[in-house]
Amino acid sequence: MLLGRQGDTTAQDKLEATVDQVERLGLKDLVRETQLAALKNLGEHAIAMEDKEYGRLIERLKVYLKEGPGDNASARFAVSVALAAERSNRPALAVNVYRELGMLLTETKDEKFAAAAATMLGAARRLDLVGKPFLLEGSTVAGKRLDWKKYRGKVVLIDFFATWCGPCREEIPNITKCYKAYRKRGFDVLGISIDRDRKDIENYVEKEKHPWTILLDRNEVRGTDKSMATYYGIFVIPQMILVGKDGKVLALNIRGEQLGKKLEELLGPAEERPSKKRAVGSERWAVSGGQ
Repeated sequence: MLLGRQGDTTAQDKLEATVDQVERLGLKDLVRETQLAALKNLGEHAIAMEDKEYGRLIERLKVYLKEGPGDNASARFAVSVALAAERSNRPALAVNVYRELGMLLTETKDEKFAAAAATMLGAARRLDLVGKPFLLEGSTVAGKRLDWKKYRGKVVLIDFFATWCGPCREEIPNITKCYKAYRKRGFDVLGISIDRDRKDIENYVEKEKHPWTILLDRNEVRGTDKSMATYYGIFVIPQMILVGKDGKVLALNIRGEQLGKKLEELLGPAEERPSKKRAVGSERWAVSGGQ
């Protein structure tokens, strides 16, 4: 695998040969491990794969997952392969893969696959949101229940973030400028923290004192549809969703300069225009799930 990452074109053949050798020797405890190693080596290039080659990887992964048993490493790899389609800007393909793998993992009824399955199905839901109503429920960090209906008639930015996420923090100045420039025109923000440590987000809210509401996506319900991060398949943060006055989604992953331009298009010129400079580091991705 290390040789493969360094560009050795023979590495994959050697891995496949290792799988065959382990199977012939009857080393049952190592078969799954070597099979996963061979898949992971292929998966290193999933983002750059053509659709047909990527499809072959997915079919091979399905066979591997069906044969079980479930384990965390297999679940994480399945997520990373599906995420590759989203990161390579192939949303239709990503929706199909998230849905197929999510349903397959659900059908195995293996508890170790349950959280990954629910979140992949959520990711398929998220990527198909534009033009559809955005459903939202939850409570603030202080424990007050959100009344989502009160935001009807406003353009709302939903910001999934975490206190430990560098790119999330780097995007905050841009969000703040847009908030100050367009709030009088009907713009608002709702932050959804996916922090696993409640104290971290409590300290953050107390220190930063953002003028918008922040919800706590409780760790206890992660992996179930009671978690908004699970319901919308949030694998990568910051993840920003723009919702229109009618409650329907206008745009996904709208960040940096794009946010200001979209708000001006929707709400007209603001008294204070947000900076045209893209927030530093906002092109980076931070994978959610912990520090």
